[in-house]
Amino acid sequence: MSVTWVLGTWCLIVSLSFIWPQVWRVFKEDSTHGLSTLGSLYSLIGSILWMTYGAFEHRPPIYISNFSFLMAGSLICWQLARHKKMARSHILAAYIIGILIAFVAHSVSVATVGWVAIVVSTSGILPQTIHVINTHSLHGISVISYRITLTSSISWLIFGISVQDPIVALPNLIIGPCVAYILIKAQRWHSAARSVEATL
Repeated sequence: MSVTWVLGTWCLIVSLSFIWPQVWRVFKEDSTHGLSTLGSLYSLIGSILWMTYGAFEHRPPIYISNFSFLMAGSLICWQLARHKKMARSHILAAYIIGILIAFVAHSVSVATVGWVAIVVSTSGILPQTIHVINTHSLHGISVISYRITLTSSISWLIFGISVQDPIVALPNLIIGPCVAYILIKAQRWHSAARSVEATL
């Protein structure tokens, strides 16, 4: 059992779990406050690209975790559509765009799929970060989900370095700090909201 195998397994476990508390909160609270529509659509496209890259590079932790993320992201987008924050057709469009980009990029090389996935996933966290900076209510954001997401980002950075794959490591240099910011602001918002509820 190699260190790489252990790291890959850990990344897979963390990545399979980090988005599901967010899905649970969105459905349990019936709230999408604090979630970026554009960022959610980007995540669907990014997941398709990472699944493609992981499949062709024969890296199960990458394609399995991104399949899970794609399913979870689709559920979140469905709730955003139900709350009239996006059209359902946007979800289908994101799937089609992701598949087309993956197909075109793969016709060049597998590495091209990975580099395009980096661009999409790193730029995809920016709308969510900007939305969190500008919004007043973060009721729909799961603190647990973002704690696990930060752990996942750090883990993938270490995994990418260990397998000498900059395509896996590099995105986390941008995603990690953005997720940390969102986590800190969400924790503060939820703490303040609980304090207000306690005084009522």
